[in-house]
Amino acid sequence: MGGALLKMMARFLVVTCLAIGGVSAFSPTRLAGGKDACEAGVGGEVGVRDATSRVRDLRLSTALFAGGFGAAKKCTVTKKKKSGGKELEASSKPKTPAGGDSFSVAAARNPKEAQRVLKLYGGDVQKGTVERISKAREALAVDNPALAEAMQLTAEVLRWEATTKGLSLLQQTSIPAGQWEKAARAKTRLESIKQEHGLSAAAVHNAFQRLTWDASAEAKAFRATADLGANSGAEATTVAKIDRALSVAAQAVHRAAGGAGRLCDVGAGTGILVPLLERFRVQGKQITGVDLSPEMTRVASRAHPAADFVTADWLEFEDPNGFDAVSQSPL
Repeated sequence: MGGALLKMMARFLVVTCLAIGGVSAFSPTRLAGGKDACEAGVGGEVGVRDATSRVRDLRLSTALFAGGFGAAKKCTVTKKKKSGGKELEASSKPKTPAGGDSFSVAAARNPKEAQRVLKLYGGDVQKGTVERISKAREALAVDNPALAEAMQLTAEVLRWEATTKGLSLLQQTSIPAGQWEKAARAKTRLESIKQEHGLSAAAVHNAFQRLTWDASAEAKAFRATADLGANSGAEATTVAKIDRALSVAAQAVHRAAGGAGRLCDVGAGTGILVPLLERFRVQGKQITGVDLSPEMTRVASRAHPAADFVTADWLEFEDPNGFDAVSQSPL
């Protein structure tokens, strides 16, 4: 796992990993930077179809990297209702506000801040996030063309692997040979670029992560006030698990010499755990948040100036003083 990580872990007394569903197992992949942005999504309704149309219909949406919004999927189900002897079609697709459910909850509490955030995203958080990611990728293509090409090829390879995964031999034969050749060329080119420019798979993954979280940082911070804030509406069992995990981490901090323990918040995001940890008497100055996204750490520092936020891959992050506890931000 790397010398830096081992040195860091040698000082850890407690590892507390949090997830929305409760306390999770220690997961280096998750801790390295949050949700894996390099997953291929299938746009459209998933059903039984032949391999040729499966290849044709698969799309890797830019929204795939839209920081927590996920890949675009159009899974509208229509139901027929009778009215006056006539059949009417009604979509069961739920209606959501421009910013999403948790955004509307947060907006009801703080309409002024909601207006500020919506203005940053052009009036639509999800659409605005996608546009931000697209612009960031265009800029990256100018600043670091090798990395940008590696990201594009990675997306193509993942899309192809998702397309062909689980296909029978008969189904594979129905895919035109030209598409197999194109996929093979993409893989070869990707490996060539990585070797020529010293790019690791982790470096490409982290680049996707930074684009994702940078684009969505402001919206994430605002949504978080509804997701885990006071009276957030989160399930009582989820809140209880998070509180229990944080209490364990806080106890480790308090047991440190002179009560001056330190806690590292891995994948800190916008610092959502800071106020929750303060409920357990862990002071902001005792918390160091680590996140890949400079925008996330900027927003977190603005919201929680007493805590220290560092932009880094935590697997490479070193602190000479070590930590007494580790938490993993759930959002």
